[in-house]
Amino acid sequence: MSVTPTVKCNGMDIKLQAELGPFAAELTCEQLAEAGLFEVRLKVSADAPAPLPKLSLTWDLPSVDLHYKWNSRCFQNRALDAGTGTENFIQCRANSSMPVYSLYNLDGINACTWALSDAVHDTDLGGSYGNGKVYGSRAVIVGASVGTVAEYAVTLRFDFRRIPYYAALKDVSSWWASMAEYKPCTIPDAARMPLLSSWYSYNLNIDPDDLEKQCALAKELGMDTVILDDGWQTDQKDFGYQNNGDWEVSTNKLPDFAGHVQRVQAMGMKYMVWFSVPFVGVESKAYQRFKDMLLPGREGARWFSLDPRFAETREYLADTYEKFILRYGIDGFKMDFIGSIGLGKGIEDKADDRRDCPSIGEGVCKLLDDVMARLRAINPDVLIEFRQAYNGPAMRKYGNMFRAVDCPNSIGDNRVRTLDVRLLCGETVVHADPITWHDDEPDHSAAMQIIHALFSVPQISRKMTELTESHRRMLKQQMAFVREHADVLLDGELRPLYPHMLYPLVLARNECKLLAAFYAPMPLKLDEEIPEQFILVNGAYDSELLLDLARPLGPMQMKVTSCTGEVLSETQVNLEAGMNRLAVPPAAHAVLRR
Repeated sequence: MSVTPTVKCNGMDIKLQAELGPFAAELTCEQLAEAGLFEVRLKVSADAPAPLPKLSLTWDLPSVDLHYKWNSRCFQNRALDAGTGTENFIQCRANSSMPVYSLYNLDGINACTWALSDAVHDTDLGGSYGNGKVYGSRAVIVGASVGTVAEYAVTLRFDFRRIPYYAALKDVSSWWASMAEYKPCTIPDAARMPLLSSWYSYNLNIDPDDLEKQCALAKELGMDTVILDDGWQTDQKDFGYQNNGDWEVSTNKLPDFAGHVQRVQAMGMKYMVWFSVPFVGVESKAYQRFKDMLLPGREGARWFSLDPRFAETREYLADTYEKFILRYGIDGFKMDFIGSIGLGKGIEDKADDRRDCPSIGEGVCKLLDDVMARLRAINPDVLIEFRQAYNGPAMRKYGNMFRAVDCPNSIGDNRVRTLDVRLLCGETVVHADPITWHDDEPDHSAAMQIIHALFSVPQISRKMTELTESHRRMLKQQMAFVREHADVLLDGELRPLYPHMLYPLVLARNECKLLAAFYAPMPLKLDEEIPEQFILVNGAYDSELLLDLARPLGPMQMKVTSCTGEVLSETQVNLEAGMNRLAVPPAAHAVLRR
């Protein structure tokens, strides 16, 4: 039976479209205590368990004072155009994206933000213009991913408050975190410290003796962890995952891996190791064992993903990580490619009665429940890094480090991606993609790689022995700066302004500090009391920063420091109402105090 129940929400008609069959549907809307917040609740039930149908909630949002979008996959296109690849609609599940969508105006003020309570099963959110007068929107639950049930319930939360978009998204994150099934894990202190990554420095050509030299020097410069990336598990030195899946250390590259780990740890550094979690290559022993428990891939593929809906595959992976940490004493795992666990476009799923759950998202959660229970029993502070594609509310239970998607030497991408993750990750720590730069870069240009990822933990992927002396001074200064101001950079109230312009101005504030990063030559408008320290960072190439003040701040002492740590000036400035111009060179920062 096809039905279309409707409920009113802030003047809009929310419609359910579904072939319900044996299910009966209840659709209600509650206005919450705070004006502008609503929860639409859908419950479907049947007399006996039956396959859940596709459930589509649709509505037409009047196009009034809304100009751009934000979702977890929009990256550099925030426009509402209907072009291919604009990510106006996003597909989500536990290990891919997150079911939230926000529309806002030119000032970054929220027009409508909606989110689903089900962040595990397959969902589809988004909208598009038809006649231009309304934004035709939807939130869809893919019933097949839920499976056979007698009852299913989901909440669709709406926020129409005229508040900054980042405040609306932060509240969505808090809403999810308040649910028992998404309770975030605690964050060990080590997750907040800058680290050294082997990836762009070595790729697969790992040299343990040389890496130990880099670790010793990196520790002196302010890095407290090293991540050994891809290459340790294979003799090959070129890319490809065709032999992944057995997870045995290559003794040709690392003849004394346990000793190597211990020597690095003796320097006071944590040691993490990369795993491509689901991948099983056709040249591995694991492929022969699990070749009928793999997700189907493209024709001719040399590696596939284990299907987490099988208890056997989950047990294999959990056992692998448990044995590895016990054998080698490492401090954490970079768990890569969890977002790749899924069916490719146009690839159909095949039924298999051996599976114990129908949903890939649910299977991933079962896998990680087991993995983390084992690892945290051994080390409660085990470090776990996830990548940006899988950093939704369900993943916050497991990962304590969320990293931006790969973007080497791309300051704009690292800035946008780290801030995108920050908007919904709550207290979970965000890391930049490993930072690298060319040997011939001017100091201020190399420093921009770190400055544009300032509101995340920097991962550095350069060989310390190959740095020029001025680049070494620059790196030491930048590491000192992010460590000194981590209290506001990582924990302060975050305000990424003008998202449609890809965050040209970003502020963070706590009780003692207000820090503003300028990524474009444009004025920062301020109308607030200034705490003890007012810190300005120049992430653009202009040699002055513009402050447009609604009220005078009066005389302040200003100290300007270069990107390599030299004090350039110490002066008194008088900040008046209106436009103020402060001389701060590119990649330098100024600290103002009363």
